[in-house]
Amino acid sequence: MGIVAALGAYLILYVINPDLTKLNISFTKVDVEEVESVPAGGSILAEGRLTDVVARQNLSAAGISVNKANCSSPQATNCTSLEGIPAITISNLIALKNACKQFNASCSFVVTGGTEAGHKSHGSGNPMIDIREDAVVTSFLKDVKAKKQYANYAIGQVCTVSQNNLSSISYNHSYEKTCQDPSSVPHFHFSFSG
Repeated sequence: MGIVAALGAYLILYVINPDLTKLNISFTKVDVEEVESVPAGGSILAEGRLTDVVARQNLSAAGISVNKANCSSPQATNCTSLEGIPAITISNLIALKNACKQFNASCSFVVTGGTEAGHKSHGSGNPMIDIREDAVVTSFLKDVKAKKQYANYAIGQVCTVSQNNLSSISYNHSYEKTCQDPSSVPHFHFSFSG
């Protein structure tokens, strides 16, 4: 019955148009260019990390500036890179800056170190970021310490390359230490815990 049905279908098609019974299959070679996949918005890298561009956009929207341009290569040091910085680190820094702004309207955060080479504890995926020292930020951090509010801002550790601006703070607080890598440029080094 199947053969009769197939032959019947062939005969009907042949009567309508003999070209319908010809089977002509050809394959055309198609060159496919490999394109690197970018997530929607291009903002998130693996494990919740941000690109430098998106991290800078988020900081700029919150009124936080970055002292230098992004690095031209992973080994460059005369630059400030935020490539691969955890998104939560940027969120925590923005929350800390907003609290500082409420403490004193003239509070200003300037990022001086991110994921660029030349740091022992920084790097892609690490929750470390450096902020320029100034009198208002120092006063705010003294107030945070006095009120024991480090946990409110998810600060796991804060240290400074110089004790000049924090000389009235004893360094026995579990969240506050002197930095192990002194720099010629005074700055606060933050490590966020979450």
